[in-house]
Amino acid sequence: MHVVVNYDDLDLGPDAADPFCAMVRSNEERFFLSSTRCSTNAFLRRRLGREFTVNDLDAGFGEHPR
Repeated sequence: MHVVVNYDDLDLGPDAADPFCAMVRSNEERFFLSSTRCSTNAFLRRRLGREFTVNDLDAGFGEHPR
């Protein structure tokens, strides 16, 4: 399936980052044909972008339209 993920209001603690990225990787490999990630929070986009880069995931985030 093609997926659009809205990360607004995500509260990801430091200890949860690696398991979260592992879950994202598993979902991408098993279920997604494509994915688009978005959030209105620029700080969250930057933080998740770094986490995704470190974990070899697509780090492309867009700003969610309001």
